[in-house]
Amino acid sequence: MTSRNLLRWGGVAVGALAAITVIASTAMPRNPDVPPRITVQLTDAGTSRTTDCTATAYEGSFFDGATVTVDADEAVLGEATVGGAGTSSDRGCTWTAVFEDVEIADEYTITLRSAGSPPREHVYSYSAEDLAERDGALSISVFA
Repeated sequence: MTSRNLLRWGGVAVGALAAITVIASTAMPRNPDVPPRITVQLTDAGTSRTTDCTATAYEGSFFDGATVTVDADEAVLGEATVGGAGTSSDRGCTWTAVFEDVEIADEYTITLRSAGSPPREHVYSYSAEDLAERDGALSISVFA
């Protein structure tokens, strides 16, 4: 075999090894004993990055005191309240609720509630696999 052929086959071997490493690392399951972190990013669906996201602009809206609840197996695992000024982003005005060390479950339910007039509720379900694929980061858009 010539040195040129050896070099070519060496390159092929390195490329194949790199591809196998990438596939193996992305296919590895998450550690089932580590409680997940769930981050819920709420966005006002009627806004853009140039919208005024001040607390005054959202006073009395859905985002003024809305609760974000994480449930699994009919048990509340965490609850947070959003309000005040939103953060301007490419998606519009956003509020973030972070839930640390959430109990491991097969399925999670995220409920958004506002006691405003009229009261509103939005419910979303995610399997543990859905959540893992998203690295625990959920983006939900609703109108204020």
